[in-house]
Amino acid sequence: MQAPFSTGDTVTTQSGVYVLGDLSSLLVETFVPERFVAEIRQGMRAVLWFEAIGEERFDAEVIEINPVLDPASRTLRIRLRFLRHDPRIRAGMFATVSLVTSRKTDVPVVRRTSVINTYGSWIVFVADENNIARRREVTLGIDNEEYFEVLSGVGMGERVVSAGQNFLSDGDFVRVVE
Repeated sequence: MQAPFSTGDTVTTQSGVYVLGDLSSLLVETFVPERFVAEIRQGMRAVLWFEAIGEERFDAEVIEINPVLDPASRTLRIRLRFLRHDPRIRAGMFATVSLVTSRKTDVPVVRRTSVINTYGSWIVFVADENNIARRREVTLGIDNEEYFEVLSGVGMGERVVSAGQNFLSDGDFVRVVE
């Protein structure tokens, strides 16, 4: 991995001439904010992606959890191991890590882009049966990179406006595109 000396350098018996490492089993080290610490478990699955590689996702699992939070950043250091070796992943690359800390099924969700934050309230526009936009204040639950869970304000099966909603007012006509 490293050869810190060049031909002609003086070395002693204490000098490390080479640094060896096994690059076939790389680890990812990341830091989790304090609010998620209670959900982190060994063996928990994660999805990673690298800007240098593109849109492809890589699966990993948590193998090490530091027992102490960093007092300055209030974060917890964890290490992840890839489930499958890929030669395109190199030591020193930066990864984006997605950890699923809670999961729900059969709940209403809306795209993140559909939700508008106005003066501390979250709103969406729902298209009624006459394609009229109706402003709804919503209460949001868990989220991921693409969706918010909706705890109240929108029910299953309702049509939520997902484009152009920043320019809508309650009662405006909308064109529904399937």
